[in-house]
Amino acid sequence: MNLSVTSIAIFSALIMNANADIYIPEGNSGTILHLAPDFSIIDRINGVENVHGMAFITSKNLIVAGNLSASSKDEAEKINKPEGMSQAEHDSHHQAAPSDNEAETSIVTFLDAKSHKLVAKIEVPGVVHHVEADQAGHYAVVTHPAIASVSIIDLETRRLVSTLKTGEIPEYAVADPTSGLFYISNAGSKTISEIDPASQKILRTFQLDGGPKHMRLITKLGALAVAEADEGTVSILDLNTGNTVSRFDVGGELHGIESDGDFLYVSAREKDTVVRIGLQNGIKKTVELSEQPYHMTLVGSDLLVSSASDALVWVLNSKNLQIVKTLETADIAHQMVSTQ
Repeated sequence: MNLSVTSIAIFSALIMNANADIYIPEGNSGTILHLAPDFSIIDRINGVENVHGMAFITSKNLIVAGNLSASSKDEAEKINKPEGMSQAEHDSHHQAAPSDNEAETSIVTFLDAKSHKLVAKIEVPGVVHHVEADQAGHYAVVTHPAIASVSIIDLETRRLVSTLKTGEIPEYAVADPTSGLFYISNAGSKTISEIDPASQKILRTFQLDGGPKHMRLITKLGALAVAEADEGTVSILDLNTGNTVSRFDVGGELHGIESDGDFLYVSAREKDTVVRIGLQNGIKKTVELSEQPYHMTLVGSDLLVSSASDALVWVLNSKNLQIVKTLETADIAHQMVSTQ
């Protein structure tokens, strides 16, 4: 039997992602696209306004989605109570959130990943840019760039427990599955904050040369890969010492970043390219991806890359960076997650 290279790539992708569903927030369309492992559409989740940041918690089969649009207090009070929830429990999920601007809040939505049913909604101060959760299912953290803070959410009670100042323009958050600590990139301060969600304290602050934005934890190296977006540089931080141990020049207003432990994958928006970097040897492979490669997530051997200019997601084979499939979305796709 003769198979084309493309057929083999698609077949391999299906094997690698046999158990991984994919969720893509579609921004202003007010929807989340739910894809099967073969990238076919299962459904769209409706009624989630302007979701940019999103996390999936495996242990709870739960999606946490943040709203990039601010809601007034009056709007927030109109949140519907989920069926089967007592009024007292509903009220406890919507306590007033501490904020520099008490007139504005935004909504964090909790959804059952399988049934798509609403589990809860809570208010947080300011708009939510990105979302992260620890896979043990204890805490979620959402970033608020406009108020130099992050909100820490208890996933057991689905309550806001603290809003913590970390630095100017907090962009992204990643959780360490071993320590349970979270790392926050503060683009305006050129720092990364290490926070303990249990104590709601900043433990350490790492200084960088450029403003950090998207990040990825490289667990097997005990390191953090950081896109210093405006510098066009990726830095690798040793989490034990907090020191920068290596830097890779990419250029082109960096955005998405991923890693499989052996390679880094970075989207360079201005250059319309995706770059793969060998972590051991620094060797780069660059492919053109037009226009404006944006958010990315690695699912098995597939690298999903959205576009900042068009409503689509490219699926690349991470081994050779060839396009396997192009997916149409209802709007610009943002922080994508999978059940992997």
